[in-house]
Amino acid sequence: MMLTQKLGLRLGILVCATLIFAGTLVRCFTSDPTIFTVLCHVGAVLNSFAACMTLSLPAMVAAVWFPPDERITATAVGALMCQLGGAAMYMGPLVVRSPGEGITPEDIRGDIMTLMYIHCGVAAALLLAVIIYFPARPPSPPSVTSAEDKPSFLSGIKSIAKNVQLLLVLGVYSFSFGVPVVWIGVLTFSLRVIDIHQEQAMGVAVVAVCMSSVAAFIIARITDKMYGHLRVTIISLLLASAACFLWFVLISTGVIVPSLVQVYISVAGGVSFEYASVPLLVELAVELGYPIPESVTGAALTFLFNVVALVFLGLFQIPSDYMWVSYVLLACVSLTIIPLMFVKETHKRSEADRKEISHNAGSAANATA
Repeated sequence: MMLTQKLGLRLGILVCATLIFAGTLVRCFTSDPTIFTVLCHVGAVLNSFAACMTLSLPAMVAAVWFPPDERITATAVGALMCQLGGAAMYMGPLVVRSPGEGITPEDIRGDIMTLMYIHCGVAAALLLAVIIYFPARPPSPPSVTSAEDKPSFLSGIKSIAKNVQLLLVLGVYSFSFGVPVVWIGVLTFSLRVIDIHQEQAMGVAVVAVCMSSVAAFIIARITDKMYGHLRVTIISLLLASAACFLWFVLISTGVIVPSLVQVYISVAGGVSFEYASVPLLVELAVELGYPIPESVTGAALTFLFNVVALVFLGLFQIPSDYMWVSYVLLACVSLTIIPLMFVKETHKRSEADRKEISHNAGSAANATA
């Protein structure tokens, strides 16, 4: 992100797309189990480098390319596309057959390689699209703040360390987003507790991811149109998410008799309400941090999110019945509401843009008169 801020947004997108392509390409060389396992780890590292930017770049793209009343929506589009990629992950069983009568390990190995070719083809198409057309910036700045010179990356980091309000939002984002988003990837562990297995878990995950993407876009668009209510909206969304995850805890513990319909609704509702708060949290963080560059704020959000996700996934290395996962999920969504109570919502960046718009409108009116 430091290089992206210094050398331009196009470079960051190109590096990101190249890393994703390289990460998927190395898995296509051979199906030999030992070599393939090593190459999968190499590919995972390359993809994780790219992920550092895919979570940070949407806020930067929104700031460079979009006017103030479209920035949250633009950030939401970037976030929901990441989420839809997660839904595609659960499509694997549609290509790779499960072990069964008449299906040999060689058959399954061939199916896995087919899936790898599909991933690589999609990544190649994305890289080609970026190379052919992704300008560094629009022909004219969409707002006054998008055109102004920003502080350096390192000075931005120092400013974050001194901004208590921003640190609170960073903490809320890290825990309320960091746990649920990676939980979707290990959802099967939680659903095994109530005898829901891989095929049904795939359906629950895909519905949850698709609904959360739609919810994020709708809430972001409404928030763009209703200026000045970020904190209240985020708290309301997290409360709704916490209610759904509490429902899921009661199902998991047997307090409520489990049913697949209830699992679908509670999981999809919890993930959707939580994910809808993500673009709003990013926007609030950028507003509180201004004039800290969006690239710096995005990098800080990504760094802290990954730390929380790493700790959460690391706990799965401890053998257990995974009942604790539901409680952690509920806690991370509900308890993060408390720090938000102490955040004073300000709109430094938007106010600077709106003042300029008002000034230009006044000048135009005077000229006409």
